[in-house]
Amino acid sequence: MQTKDNIGASQPVRVRRPKRQEIRQRVIEGAFDAFAERGFMGASVDFICLKAGLSRGAFYSNFGDKEELFLALYDRQAAFLTDRIRQAAKSVSECDQPMELLAVLIGGLGDDEQRWDIISKEFVIHALRNEQARERLNHRRAQLRADISVVLRSIFASIGRDVPADIDDYARIAVAIYEGNMTQRGLEPERSSGHSLMTRFLPAILKFC
Repeated sequence: MQTKDNIGASQPVRVRRPKRQEIRQRVIEGAFDAFAERGFMGASVDFICLKAGLSRGAFYSNFGDKEELFLALYDRQAAFLTDRIRQAAKSVSECDQPMELLAVLIGGLGDDEQRWDIISKEFVIHALRNEQARERLNHRRAQLRADISVVLRSIFASIGRDVPADIDDYARIAVAIYEGNMTQRGLEPERSSGHSLMTRFLPAILKFC
């Protein structure tokens, strides 16, 4: 039975605790900003947590170390790139110049991709000096090439072309051009149209498959 003292008393507000996956995503986003600002080696766990607005406990409940966190970022970026290629592939099957269109569709670079290029290149240097990091990164890169190869196979099939036996090598070339394009845009933005290397050379390479 309510009394005058408790009638109209405010009820306690329940604050929804973020789910584990949400916390993990916040750590990843914080790491992206932290690595872009201070580099993979320069960004401490404390600085990553500051950018994410979380505690060290939140970091270590999701990631064992900064390497593991970087690889989560790599997985996210690889999924983004693969999805872009997959979406572009849907537009090329009825095009008169499918390889040219594919290169244009996947070649545009955004600011986040340019920031990612800076982050990833520093980690590559770290991996070249660290065998464990190199193995972990190579595993991710191999998976990215395999995903790209699947899309390339579908493109060749849609335009009536035989799939080359060494399709993985062409996926390697596509990745190399993509990464080189990002580097040149960062170093010489005034001389880069954003996707010039992709549009000029990737179609020619794929046509000679």
